Amino acid sequence: MTEITNDISTRLLAQENLLINRAPVQTASFDVKSRILTLPMWKNMTPVIEEMLKAHEVGHALYTNENLFTEFQSNNPKNVPFGYLNVLEDVRIEKLMKRKYPGLRKTFTAGYSELNERNFFAIKNRNISDLLLIDRINLWYKVGFKSGVKFTVSEKYLVDKIDKLESVNDVIALATSIYDFVKRENDRKRAERENDVEYKKLKVEQEQDDLEDLESELLHDSEMFDDDDWASDADFSDPEENESDDEEDKDKLTVKGNGGISEANETPEEFEDLESQTANAFARALAESADTSTEYVYVNLPSFKNCSTIKVDYKTVLRETTEILEHIRTEPNSYGERDPNIDKVYDRYESFKNDTSRIVNYLIKEFEMKKAASDYKRQSVAKTGVLDTRKLASYKIREDLFKQITVTKDGFKHGMVFTIDWSGSMSDYLEETVKQLISLVTFCYRAKIPFEVYAFSDNCNSNDIVMLQKEREEDALLRQANTVYLGNHFKMIELFNSKATLSEFQRMCRNLYVMSCGYRSDRRPDRYGEKYQLNGTPLNEAIAWLYDYLGEFKTRHQIEKLTMIKLTDGDGGGVHRYIKEDGALQYVSGTEYRVINGKHVRIKQVGFILDKYTKKTYAFEGYQFTNSVCKMIQDRHDAAVVGYHVIGRGRRELMYTVDRYGVARNNIEQQDLAIKIRKGFNDEMFFPVNLDGHDELFLLPNTIKVDNTELEEDMSKLTSNQIARKFGKYLGAKKTSRVLLNRFVAAVA
Repeated sequence: MTEITNDISTRLLAQENLLINRAPVQTASFDVKSRILTLPMWKNMTPVIEEMLKAHEVGHALYTNENLFTEFQSNNPKNVPFGYLNVLEDVRIEKLMKRKYPGLRKTFTAGYSELNERNFFAIKNRNISDLLLIDRINLWYKVGFKSGVKFTVSEKYLVDKIDKLESVNDVIALATSIYDFVKRENDRKRAERENDVEYKKLKVEQEQDDLEDLESELLHDSEMFDDDDWASDADFSDPEENESDDEEDKDKLTVKGNGGISEANETPEEFEDLESQTANAFARALAESADTSTEYVYVNLPSFKNCSTIKVDYKTVLRETTEILEHIRTEPNSYGERDPNIDKVYDRYESFKNDTSRIVNYLIKEFEMKKAASDYKRQSVAKTGVLDTRKLASYKIREDLFKQITVTKDGFKHGMVFTIDWSGSMSDYLEETVKQLISLVTFCYRAKIPFEVYAFSDNCNSNDIVMLQKEREEDALLRQANTVYLGNHFKMIELFNSKATLSEFQRMCRNLYVMSCGYRSDRRPDRYGEKYQLNGTPLNEAIAWLYDYLGEFKTRHQIEKLTMIKLTDGDGGGVHRYIKEDGALQYVSGTEYRVINGKHVRIKQVGFILDKYTKKTYAFEGYQFTNSVCKMIQDRHDAAVVGYHVIGRGRRELMYTVDRYGVARNNIEQQDLAIKIRKGFNDEMFFPVNLDGHDELFLLPNTIKVDNTELEEDMSKLTSNQIARKFGKYLGAKKTSRVLLNRFVAAVA
């Protein structure tokens, strides 16, 4: 669950990026001033009920004036209960929502019907005709004719006015009128009961019973005291005075409608309480359905804009790797011997470069042809409004005498940012991965597609004291309240940049190729110095850093279609920590126990990342962090996110991976999917997986190799068709083996 349920529909209805917060509250509410919609997590609610409740709150967001309730309180001399205003305002905003979105009529009808069946209005086994007018209005406009509500002729006059409510002032005026009507009806019914003979008889009997109960209580109290306690004259008054007091108390005691005792002139309870009982019952039932045992933590992503120590620019990387390789190539090793394999690696690179150049040239031509075809599709012929003098002679047989112009709409400008895992677990297949990467960036460089390539590592440290001090200062800046804590103990090593010169680009391709071969063969982690050795997998940190940086890249190159590619052989682990208001580190633990009112209470914690740009919320629960940030990149930058996961063919490893991605529900499905993945590896050298936060995610076998074979067969005796087929098969194998390049060309062409 990346974004909370279907809250996106709430924003669509409101036609704005509302800030939606889930909180341990009992009822939904909308702050019309700050534009914050607070929603509880309801228990046992069907999707249609939840959608109806959200649509109702959106109605307040769109149509309720922020000063409505203050104006009502300041201009309410008759003390009209707030429930009257609430019922009528609900009717008005729901009517306007149905008018704006006719499809919501069915949602409101079905939602309120389900809630009525659950007795949310507390009308089960009650006589509907005995309810106050405001309650019957509430039922009529929420439940409809199924509620059994009927109105008298005088009531129908007011109900007709409800159908014409348009403004907030109309609501306030009508709420006062309905309250006056209910109060008059209440007085009339009370007078009728006062004149009723049976009622008077019941009233006298009740008064007698009450007096007997009072005498019994007084007698019981007197038995609890000694004679000495009653000896003080000060505790007694004149009998005549007492008698008059008794008579006065007797006059004060009257009968309530339910048989209780109330003061004189107090109206019976069922007539005195003029509040909307159905509205109050509905609010109580809805509050009881809210999950208040869950704590919702909203945090922000850290901003790395002011962290200059994280990125290592490509010029620095080129200079340092060149110096390292030159030292290895020329200086003797610890045995006093020069590395005999280093020259062979350089020779292999030259062969690989020539082969890659040929296949890239072919794909460039294919890419240009596809672009031309796409341009042709976008062409349209338009009239200029200027007469074509060459057509005037044929005006009798031709209607079109104006000049025409062919208009070709501009295509999209593409850009790519590539991130590669620079961890120790990549050492066995880093060579083949780098070959795939070099093929891809060579194509982008030749096609003039803006690109940057970063290796993410947590071992590219500096021994410079000044730099270390700066890193500590920047880490302190990242410790902002209510912010995910990732730290700055990682580096983004820029391997390639499209603005590099041809010489710089070619040298970096060579350096990276030679280093990748050495990581596998030498098994010495410090072969290329501590700065570039393989270590951990700060994938989450790298993706979070790109969240802000991609916007700069897109603006700088004026990119219209941005593609972010990440390649790794595993995940970056779970992210659980954030900074509290007091600056302390706090874990979103999932469940914790707290002492509340002397009792140990189990509190469930649910974390969400709040995007301050899109106003959307995303899951912040351990291993969902990577997918959540990828989804944030999609939403904010309108970028395509493509993932490549290098993985072994073993059944257990495949089952573990699909379980981590959540694409299989049980062990049997995991086994079946593992078999399909293996088949995909054999047929196409990859297997696609649908994963939230990714436009495409491909599993790649760690045994994949770039095809560098040559055509050695004598073709002098073959026909032209046979030669064409063989060459096509040979070229197809080279294209297919370059999975990254092949998929990228298909996407941008």
